[in-house]
Amino acid sequence: MPNCISRNVIRLAFLGDVFLGKQPAKLSSSLYEILNRCDQVIANLETPICKPSPIKSSKILLRSDPGTEKILPDWGITAVTFANNHIFDHGETGFKATCEALNIQRIRFAGAGMNRMDAARPLFFEIGSLRIAIIACTEYGTQAQVATANTPGCHHLDFPDIAAQIRYLKQKVNIVIVTPHWGYCDYSYPPQEVVENGEKLLEAGADMVIGHHSHVVQGMNQRKSGQFIAYSLGDFYFGDYDFRGHKVSATGENAKGVCLIVELSANMFPKVQKIYTRQHTDYIALDVDIEKRENEFQERSAPLHDLFNYPNYWREVVRKRLCRRLAYWMNPFNWKQMKLATFNALWIMIKQQIVSKM
Repeated sequence: MPNCISRNVIRLAFLGDVFLGKQPAKLSSSLYEILNRCDQVIANLETPICKPSPIKSSKILLRSDPGTEKILPDWGITAVTFANNHIFDHGETGFKATCEALNIQRIRFAGAGMNRMDAARPLFFEIGSLRIAIIACTEYGTQAQVATANTPGCHHLDFPDIAAQIRYLKQKVNIVIVTPHWGYCDYSYPPQEVVENGEKLLEAGADMVIGHHSHVVQGMNQRKSGQFIAYSLGDFYFGDYDFRGHKVSATGENAKGVCLIVELSANMFPKVQKIYTRQHTDYIALDVDIEKRENEFQERSAPLHDLFNYPNYWREVVRKRLCRRLAYWMNPFNWKQMKLATFNALWIMIKQQIVSKM
């Protein structure tokens, strides 16, 4: 378990998306030492841990083999969030099996449950003189299964309910953190509505908003008050998975993540440190190209500092991406790869461009 080196300064580590798969990777010793010095290490577990099920779907169904959860304590992880679009990939049975496996490893979890009230229950930590609450939630747009009053699912990022939950918790604890699963996959910048929702979360009183789902690292914006939004931490570890008969591995942007180390104390301005990580075939390590990664992060953060002009910037991001996609599919050599999902993705991008101009 992580060791706290000081009760005066609390260290929380936040990791991005985690999919264990069949054979999870190990950590490099240097990365392990950083995480081991933190009081709590929280990741987004984007997979049920269960036996195979007969469930079929057109979407990607993720599943990690029973026993793979034993790697989580070795990584220093003490808690995980469930509010995402894959935790119910193998139904209620797979979800319950995941909870049982994590309980055995003494890893806490939040963000999903057997009903709406259960799913909305935050993580609570009392460390030294600080009481901390973490709300895990997800957008409908991620295709997550959302809990209702009587059915299992994830906690929904829904206003004004989520704002009311933040305000209530602020009366009970010192620090409120929201970890939303939001936005679009493989975008280096968050959609305009994500930026707007992030600001609403801060206005409601959240001290930090730390997101995921894009599977690539996005930028960050911090207010003078110390409140901040990190829009997506990318992937911490995403194992190989099969999709339509092909093995998919984390490469390029999907192999890069950022770990946020947040230092807190009762009388200290929150200090945020970025630790850049990279996933290799059989291990996860600190990225050696720190300068390049930091420049890249600052470049992705810069447009987010100008909220007034961000809608125009987002429209340009969508336009350029649409043009690149259209150019690719205009090449006859790529036509044999076309599937219905391809046309659906292009149509979504076109609608995004149309709506952004309204």
